[in-house]
Amino acid sequence: MPLLIRFPGDPARGQRYDALTRHIDLAPTLIGLAMPGFAFDGFRIDGEDLSGQLRAGDDGGKTSRTSIAFSPRYWGIDLPDLELHYDQWEDAFSPLYRPTPDAHNYPLLSETDDAATRDRLVAELRQQIGLRNREGAALPPKADFPDDVQIPMPTTVAPESASKPTFADVAEDQRWTHSGALLSCAPGEHPDPLTVSTRWVPGVYRVAIDLHVGLLRQGYRDEFTVALGHDGDPPQRVRLVDADATGWVDLGEHTIGRELVVTISGR
Repeated sequence: MPLLIRFPGDPARGQRYDALTRHIDLAPTLIGLAMPGFAFDGFRIDGEDLSGQLRAGDDGGKTSRTSIAFSPRYWGIDLPDLELHYDQWEDAFSPLYRPTPDAHNYPLLSETDDAATRDRLVAELRQQIGLRNREGAALPPKADFPDDVQIPMPTTVAPESASKPTFADVAEDQRWTHSGALLSCAPGEHPDPLTVSTRWVPGVYRVAIDLHVGLLRQGYRDEFTVALGHDGDPPQRVRLVDADATGWVDLGEHTIGRELVVTISGR
């Protein structure tokens, strides 16, 4: 994704940087350009300050960098021409991929046979996953954060889960399916309970579930039980008929510790 920055008075003007960069590098780089020598000590910065390299006239051509990204299900590690994915729900690493632009410059992923590079990226990504999980476990209690702050953390299927989600929309597989932000099973299916867990910021939270009322037109009943955590709270019945006009069901306040555990059962 090309990016041009106009920074009046900057002696590094006219510089071009061709190494792998990320959106999260933009904020620290702009701070470095505006306030040379600014110390980021004490601040959690994911991105890298590239202002020094720009001022030095470095085009990044010889720079070998990797980029780490994560979402509730997937992690990814990227080189300029290679990438690897990690599926947290399945605890599985993907093949090594090489993005190849099509006629519209859309990067299509093709598998690349390079076992040594894949092993190196798997080891690096494992290290980053462990680091992020340790950081999540060390977060202070919610009292130190504004009430509306949510802390996204990697999500995994708990070992005691009897089944894992599947992305294959096969009605007879008797398991949960996932489509976009939806977790559902077809009418008539009775999947095993699904348990997911994630690192969390301890505190008292008001919990609500979005039932996506549009599914009702497809024959989905949207009725199940959900249990939050291991604090002795009884499972709660969630029904579409109890939802508000936008499809949300309020489950009230719950005390959550450093791990949020959610169990969903269709029975």
